[in-house]
Amino acid sequence: MLIQGGRILDPASGRDEVADLRIEAGCVAEIGALTPRDGESVVSATGLIVTPGLIDLCVHLREPGFEAVETIRTGAEAALAGGFTAIAAMPDTDPPVDTEATVAFCRLKGEEAGAARVHPVGALTQGRRGEQLSEMGGMARAGAVAFSDEDLAVARSEVFLRALRYAGMHGRPVLTRCEDPGLRGSGVVSGGLIADLLALPAVAPGTEEIMLGRNLYFARQLGAPLHLLHLSTAESIRQVRAAKQDGVSITCSVTPHHLLFTEESIRSYESVYKYRPPLRPEADREALVAALIDGTIDAVSSDHSPVGEEEKNVEFIFATPGTGGLETTFAVLHTRLVEQGDLPLLRLIELLSTAPAQILGVPGGSLEVGAPADISCFDLQREWRVEPRYFRSRSHVTPFAQWEVRGRACHVWVGGDLRWHDYKAVR
Repeated sequence: MLIQGGRILDPASGRDEVADLRIEAGCVAEIGALTPRDGESVVSATGLIVTPGLIDLCVHLREPGFEAVETIRTGAEAALAGGFTAIAAMPDTDPPVDTEATVAFCRLKGEEAGAARVHPVGALTQGRRGEQLSEMGGMARAGAVAFSDEDLAVARSEVFLRALRYAGMHGRPVLTRCEDPGLRGSGVVSGGLIADLLALPAVAPGTEEIMLGRNLYFARQLGAPLHLLHLSTAESIRQVRAAKQDGVSITCSVTPHHLLFTEESIRSYESVYKYRPPLRPEADREALVAALIDGTIDAVSSDHSPVGEEEKNVEFIFATPGTGGLETTFAVLHTRLVEQGDLPLLRLIELLSTAPAQILGVPGGSLEVGAPADISCFDLQREWRVEPRYFRSRSHVTPFAQWEVRGRACHVWVGGDLRWHDYKAVR
């Protein structure tokens, strides 16, 4: 297949030029001024950008156990709609993905879906209880690309230390939230004036930063690959920046909602703005955006956390945290950060593609010759309204409902197979 006349953006090589791209045997074969061959399929990309397929390093697919909210198939199809060619599936299912068999189940269901690639993430501890290490060796053999207990941060330091060591032995990164469960308690919003005015239980100051300090200390001592998920405060960014300057081998990521919303959003008590970690003051949001630009933050993850209407349409204090995000992440960040001049387009692609590939150690994130043909084409001029009823995800809960945005995935290839074409799934 020949992708003809698109603006090729490849952060891995720094390429930004209008050219043609040929796909052969599932890989990028040539880039340049190319002539179609006899019998070769041609897709016109004139006026479009051609990028490495986006990769999301933190997605909750809910299967097995919560298929009414999301399945591996519907989540992988939602990923294609958002321009993602690969997603890392978190282990917070029922049963948790904490054995070789459950990793194999997740991987095979992803292959059967025939949509975006699904990379299983194995649980760090058995049952995600934070007490005994999981079967890391077996899960690595079965295809786990990383280990994480995700929303259940490992509170016992000796367990987390051993987990880092064993994950490093298997060449897999640990993905962890930074949250002290004891300090968080029953808090649902960031501590401060807004929490007091709304009479909502607040997350204690230091809940994120204290656990972050512990994790940075272990990373400094072991040199094991550690990725910090969903950072949300200016102080966390300051700590990470200092650690990187000291040569500590860490990476970190943030979510679109922490980049675009603040605690002011919850004044209405709308539960769609309930997240973990909670939304923060404007000064923290500004610090996150600045850290995207200076390179302190390595990646952006949608933190796609589908929930049912019955879990959200309750009082704020009782609502389940999280919302979906795969189908909106690129569009809202392009509209609110790139088009307003806060972030270069090439940097956005790096945050959503090249960096996640490097963090997870998975194929993709590059358009260099020989790289897997995981490719996305976006129409940056495409204006559309976020209508949750048209989502491919089973969950229609999003804080971006009715937003007018620009930029949408029109074609997506996975391993050279065209799986999303003219804004529709290829069957």
